[in-house]
Amino acid sequence: MTSFLLKAGFYQCDAELAIFIRSLDNKFLILLLFVDDILLTGTPRRFLGIHIKHRNGKVILHQKAYIQRILERFNAPTNPVATPLDPKHPLVEATNAESLNETDALEYRAAVGALIYLMIYTRPDLAFALSRLSKFVQKPGIKYAAALKRVLRYLAGTQNLGIAYCKSYSNDSVLYGYSDSDFAADLNNRRSTSGFIFLLNGGPISWKSKQQSLITSSTHDAEYIGLATASYEYAEHTMPSNTIHCDNQGAIATANQPSHSLSTRSKHIDIRFHVIREAIANSLIRLEYIRTTEMTADILTKALLKELHERHWEEPSQSDAFGEIPDEWECQRATPVNLPPARINYVLRVM
Repeated sequence: MTSFLLKAGFYQCDAELAIFIRSLDNKFLILLLFVDDILLTGTPRRFLGIHIKHRNGKVILHQKAYIQRILERFNAPTNPVATPLDPKHPLVEATNAESLNETDALEYRAAVGALIYLMIYTRPDLAFALSRLSKFVQKPGIKYAAALKRVLRYLAGTQNLGIAYCKSYSNDSVLYGYSDSDFAADLNNRRSTSGFIFLLNGGPISWKSKQQSLITSSTHDAEYIGLATASYEYAEHTMPSNTIHCDNQGAIATANQPSHSLSTRSKHIDIRFHVIREAIANSLIRLEYIRTTEMTADILTKALLKELHERHWEEPSQSDAFGEIPDEWECQRATPVNLPPARINYVLRVM
């Protein structure tokens, strides 16, 4: 298919190889290829189970119908909860006595797989919960099954959430992100969890919650490694302002050191994580400090209490990427790069 499209006059996007672009009569034709599905630019209403709405200058993506099918398929309880996971009950590896039988384990794996598809496209608020639930799909336990049921209950109460994208005031798009880490969060191996989310003109375009590949000895190290992981996502973008916000000033100071300078505090960190220094030196990214209470990526690194969880999506004046807000709410616009990040383009309520 790639060779056919290239011969037809399309050229392949460097940042996303599944996108092909062709200039035709001073207009652009954009084609998105996904396995055996093709989407041409226009005003599509649905693609790969994702509903697309155009409303008041906004483009809204949601998967409400897909969520309803999940809830029906797995007989989800109808009593909703406010958070995906209970922070008072951390998940640990199940013993043989606590393991599910094979039938229940297969059902568990099927449910986790269905939820991952949802999380990847329109629900960043599920990223941390699914990173935990998918860790033990080979040997799920009773507590993991209960946690999965809680996630389904959370979905039952938040199935009206989606993502809203808006235009910027100027022709220059503003790209920025948030990076956070939870030090030694895993009770089984004491590894830290990193999370990041990137926004283009306020709309979430990329997010991840992942356990770090090594054990760190301090919060500083965990945050620094989290920043390095996030910088890999930024490396291929050339935008007017590629800013990553972090709530650890020590990690920011270490990252801003010259690439050739390795202090005794950072010599033990694997050299591959120092890529962020080179990215800063080449002006590919810049780091800015943000208070922990304003750290949007906090929702990607740990299970939060109801008040903290809802802070990232419920109140437009308090959060950034997530939120259930009135339908008549108008898009705010990206601010100049020398101002603090605006509270823009929250997850929108879809009626």
